[in-house]
Amino acid sequence: MTALPFLIATLSVSPADVSAKLSEQLLSTSPDSYSPQGYRAPKTYGAHEYIHYSVASLWVNALECARLSGDRALEKRLVDFFEPAYGEKSAWMNGYRHVDMAIVGAIPLEIAILTGDERAKKLGLRYADRQWDEPREGMDWCEKLYDPIPLAERHANWEKGYSPETRLWLDDMYMMTLLQGKAYRLTGERKYIERAAKEMCLYLDRLPRPDGLFNHAPEAPFAWGRGNGWLAAAMAMNLSDLPVDSPWRAPILEGYRKMMASLLKWQRSDGLWGQLVDDPESYSETSATAMFAYAFAEGAKAGVLGPEYLAAAERAYNALVAKLDDFGNIPDVCVGTGWKNSRHHYLSRPKANGDPHGQAPMMWLCRALMGRPALSVGERIIPQGSCVAPNGDRLEVTTKCLRLDGKAMIPLMGEIHYSRVPREEWARSLKTMKEGGISIVSTYVFWNHHEWNEGVFDFSGNRDLNAFLSEVAKAGMWAIVRIGPWDHGECREGGLPDWLVERYPRKVLRSRDRRFMAEVEKFWTRLFPEVEMHLWKNGGPLIGVQLENESSGPWEYYMALKDLAVKIGFDVPMYTRTGWPELNGTEGDFGAMIPFYGDYAEGFWDRELKSMPGGYRNSFIMKSARTSSVIATDLLDAQTAEDAKEAVKYPYFTCELGGGMASSYHRRLNMEPMDAFAMSVVKLGSGSNLPGYYMYHGGSNPTDAGVNMAESQRGKFTNWNDLPIVSYEFQAPVSEFGEPQYGYWLLKALGDFCREYGEELAVEDPVFLSGHETKRGRFVFHNDYVRRLNPEGECWIGIEKDGKVERILDGRALMAAPRVCGPYCTCTAGENLMFSVKDLKLLKPAGAAPKIAMGPNKAATPPDESAWEGAAVYEVPFNGMANMLEIAYEGDMARLYADGMLVQDDFWKGKPLRFALRRLPAGTRKLILKVLPWGEGAKESIFIDLPAHLQTAETCAEDAVAHL
Repeated sequence: MTALPFLIATLSVSPADVSAKLSEQLLSTSPDSYSPQGYRAPKTYGAHEYIHYSVASLWVNALECARLSGDRALEKRLVDFFEPAYGEKSAWMNGYRHVDMAIVGAIPLEIAILTGDERAKKLGLRYADRQWDEPREGMDWCEKLYDPIPLAERHANWEKGYSPETRLWLDDMYMMTLLQGKAYRLTGERKYIERAAKEMCLYLDRLPRPDGLFNHAPEAPFAWGRGNGWLAAAMAMNLSDLPVDSPWRAPILEGYRKMMASLLKWQRSDGLWGQLVDDPESYSETSATAMFAYAFAEGAKAGVLGPEYLAAAERAYNALVAKLDDFGNIPDVCVGTGWKNSRHHYLSRPKANGDPHGQAPMMWLCRALMGRPALSVGERIIPQGSCVAPNGDRLEVTTKCLRLDGKAMIPLMGEIHYSRVPREEWARSLKTMKEGGISIVSTYVFWNHHEWNEGVFDFSGNRDLNAFLSEVAKAGMWAIVRIGPWDHGECREGGLPDWLVERYPRKVLRSRDRRFMAEVEKFWTRLFPEVEMHLWKNGGPLIGVQLENESSGPWEYYMALKDLAVKIGFDVPMYTRTGWPELNGTEGDFGAMIPFYGDYAEGFWDRELKSMPGGYRNSFIMKSARTSSVIATDLLDAQTAEDAKEAVKYPYFTCELGGGMASSYHRRLNMEPMDAFAMSVVKLGSGSNLPGYYMYHGGSNPTDAGVNMAESQRGKFTNWNDLPIVSYEFQAPVSEFGEPQYGYWLLKALGDFCREYGEELAVEDPVFLSGHETKRGRFVFHNDYVRRLNPEGECWIGIEKDGKVERILDGRALMAAPRVCGPYCTCTAGENLMFSVKDLKLLKPAGAAPKIAMGPNKAATPPDESAWEGAAVYEVPFNGMANMLEIAYEGDMARLYADGMLVQDDFWKGKPLRFALRRLPAGTRKLILKVLPWGEGAKESIFIDLPAHLQTAETCAEDAVAHL
């Protein structure tokens, strides 16, 4: 049976509204003496000393309802309401060892799930753990109060694996299951849910009747409503958490379905159930009704019960809501009762109004009917900024994944730099990205693209971030803006303006120095109006802000940046940072920023002149470590693939999986379509829940500043490598001209997979079978492809069915599909202009070859501008066409000029120079190509990783891609 789509349209009042009213009643009274407005019952609960089990159950579910309804303020009030329990009201946490007293530990466990409060975790686990402590003389049993159980009997139960608190009352199962289930959800330790399940099977064995209902106690052969309700709810809770391979699952599921079928027959015409379920003469009782309806709704949601149970739950809910008074009190609640072998005892029990025995299950039912999925085992919310949109959509980041309105997801994120793409092409490019599977757009804000001259800000044309985010919204996508202040992105000085770099020493920049922070504040203050209307809380697509990049910290620097961003107004559902390198010192303020990770199949920055040096092969191996050992090895110390201890507390998100790779002057790479796909499958198989690609869309550097805006060894701050002046094509899935290419179709198929299966996959942890294969739930991930080292390897995702694995996403099959025309398919509409330099008009032959020099950072650097006097010069016919221009040439470098203005450049790596003729300035009359010949020393200092189709089998096998 498949799970029902949980869209309820037949409820008379919103469950969120009802639960809020019930919560206000709880908050208006004292937890140790429940007596809110309109309350009418023979007694209060707690005797001004401790939190009663009924109040504890109410409180735990109130916390869950507040989260599911998106009421962050109410959630915080309910959390803060518990604060006295850590101090002056510690007596709230009753110290007696009794099943009714132990349930109070579920409150701090739920608080720990929501907030990560270590105090709450420690306190709650103490109650969960001691419930199965070996019984000894001198323990604080409740024998002086009630239920005296001989120590020998307690010990006998404990030796069989049961709790010493076992007494075989139906109520016990809810108490134990709630406490142990919350401990399981918080820690993921299976022992908690397993022992609760084993205990439940004992009760199912000892107390059931042939009709599936249960006697209140062995000596009380009556199907008391609330007693059966506790067990019905407990079975539904247990089944929602219990692993499918648990030996206790089958008997619990059998007992649950049998009981539910019997209960369905006994639902009355008014939608309620009786005080004694199978006794028509007993009065209709509300607490049992809410409990049964909750068990029905949970089973229908999980797909183990049919739709008729959901309809019955809705009938019960509407009947109960109609009974609520103006304060939110539910009437006709049977007051607490001990068992008796007497029908009259149950039929004559008084009824109360607002009794927490009724308020609590009413809250459970509201939670069940809100319909949003519960958090998975071990998962909890990581509170960040405002996460609720004006339309009510709630976007949250948890310790496992992103959730939209509670629904887990695995979105694909792709990097595009708005200021490196012409504004008139944004809509088309975003459409191509979305069709390729991307749902989150990430982009750098390069400071020097907006404030080249101090105090003169430019947010016009290609730099109009406001307009770009509007296009993102129109495309139906989300955005994460990486606001720096330092970005890198192979941009001049990493994006810092020259005037800033020249004014301050290096130690001042990217630090908490008040002078640097003052400059950042000026820029971010000017930047904020460009994004304000696009914030998620204002109905826009902006869901996250990344602070800094590739920074070693310290943590206080990150926090200073976040505090500044929040002060200015950058209020978003998620604040991120790159997860490399490991921060200096201890990271504090858990959850203040979410680390995003990355990995690359190859790197232009390396200094070794050979293919796949260092740890790049590890990018294709399944592993639990998230940190890459290959990112930015030119500017950071040697990296290890070992995670900081805090890493496992966060979701496994990536922002820099190499969608391709740029080519530097000294290291010219040619990426293959399988590279990004195989890395993605490896990361998903290793537990990642957000594949984020850098780059997904190539770009072109602006030239209007009159200087080289690319990273250069001649720079003063970012002086590690030399990149082309204009082209930042990155061999990305979408080219710098907006065309699908390389691995576009492979990643599109991966995006389709994540959309279809993401909700199920996101909550599954990886099981590592080998370095080549993992399982997450029923999904199997396999990869033995390794770029250049095992290029014929297989990479696929399968689903396990009946002991067999069916491949549902196969890289090799996708490569052979008709849409993939070849390794470098561009799928450009219309005919391209394709030339060889032999076909062009030679205006001037090449002169003397320049000498290749080493740059200041120990890598070959391009000859200076004077060397271009010796370049070969060609005239390129273009006939005013608007298609792609491709020119095959051989030589060190090539540049394309339109009426003397540089419009494209390239470092030769075996592919043609490409340019979109539609980008020519209006009225262009002449196109000139200049090709610089190879200089002296090129063979020894420049590495060219030739495209696979140009390599011989021999050179591939030897891992010795040809040097020039």
